[in-house]
Amino acid sequence: MTNQDRAEFAKYLFLAGEVFNEPMSEARAIAYFTILADLSLIEVTTAITYSIRESKWFPRPADIRHAVEGSPDARADNAWQRVLTGHMKTKSLLGIDEHDWRMLSLGDKMRLRDSFRRAYMRDEASQEMDVIASNKAVELLEAEKHGIAIHEEATT
Repeated sequence: MTNQDRAEFAKYLFLAGEVFNEPMSEARAIAYFTILADLSLIEVTTAITYSIRESKWFPRPADIRHAVEGSPDARADNAWQRVLTGHMKTKSLLGIDEHDWRMLSLGDKMRLRDSFRRAYMRDEASQEMDVIASNKAVELLEAEKHGIAIHEEATT
């Protein structure tokens, strides 16, 4: 999304807030926009509309992203297909040229695929942790803005 999309994005997000009786603030809308800025406006508004129709709860940024991109397994499989069709330069990054690739056994290709998927999903999980941390930062900002003290329990 671009800065020109902010008003239209906010309209959909605030509409979802009304439908789900979820309080919305400018800070929360800015956080959502920032977290989802790599997606197109049409993808995000379609996902929000889908959430309004199909979900019981207000969508979190990860829910919106999931509606656009699919499950982690599906994304890993799609990435692997891009490797196989040459749309990604991963084969060469793995040190495998086309001749070597053709010479690999099916079992070797399956092990390579499984390793690729695990690495891809592990990288995605670390990105999702960034989203969770961003959501927590927004909650703390909102609480501070309203003078509410939040004490996190120590984990031992």
